[in-house]
Amino acid sequence: MNKGTVLALLVVVLGGGYGLGKLVVKDKSGSATASTKTQSANAMNQPQGAGDGVDRVRVPLEGASKGPADAKVNIVAFSDFQCPFCSRVVPTLHEIEKTYGNKVRVFFRHNPLPFHADAPLASEAAVAAEQQGKFWEMHDKLFANQQNLKRPDLEKYAQEVGLDMGKFKAALDSGSG
Repeated sequence: MNKGTVLALLVVVLGGGYGLGKLVVKDKSGSATASTKTQSANAMNQPQGAGDGVDRVRVPLEGASKGPADAKVNIVAFSDFQCPFCSRVVPTLHEIEKTYGNKVRVFFRHNPLPFHADAPLASEAAVAAEQQGKFWEMHDKLFANQQNLKRPDLEKYAQEVGLDMGKFKAALDSGSG
């Protein structure tokens, strides 16, 4: 799959559709009218398009984010720090951010897969870093070192990104990270 295809898939699948907040509803005569918030909310739960066969799901904009709150496109990435396929998305996201700047906001949602033994603790480490305002620094460090995600490795990365080690270790120990 080439870079353009990956970019298109990211924008379409993860982005959730730029126009969701600007739905157009046709009245009985077939004339397009701007929808109200109520019509938009109702339309979100109805199939869109004339039998286009596409299921649409509203994804909450939650998790660590970067980019302006009023960005025209929101990308929600569900990811696992130990997943080699997830790591392939990181350069593409960086390129999207670089190319589109303030038009894009990226959200990270933790989805550690059950067959990646080190992924849950890596996610906790990222949350602990987020609590100290360094989520994206830890995010990049974890993906750059995804073959080494044991506790000593995570502590080393936390120190490298400048975290308060007492708070970081306490968060991992308590499982609150």
